[in-house]
Amino acid sequence: MTGDSMDDRYSEFLITVGGMCDAAQRASLGVVVRTEAGLRAVGVPAIRGAQGAAELEDTGYPRTFRIGDALVNLDEVVSCTIAAPGPFAGPPAGY
Repeated sequence: MTGDSMDDRYSEFLITVGGMCDAAQRASLGVVVRTEAGLRAVGVPAIRGAQGAAELEDTGYPRTFRIGDALVNLDEVVSCTIAAPGPFAGPPAGY
């Protein structure tokens, strides 16, 4: 795999995470996000309308946003999980 392919895949990952968090905020769905530094943030993301937040390159999403009490840097996210509403609400067991 070339460096360009990896960069493209990583960019797509960041856009996917940003889109997932944006959709979760609109629907008031909880997410679990883990960062490369070991942060585990759980809650409904606040990615839309992040005041004064600089956009992460050309992703269309802010570089930094809130999930619960945690401040998350989009470019440090290594995984993101979304929880179903209703009786299935909440992060997956053991996550």
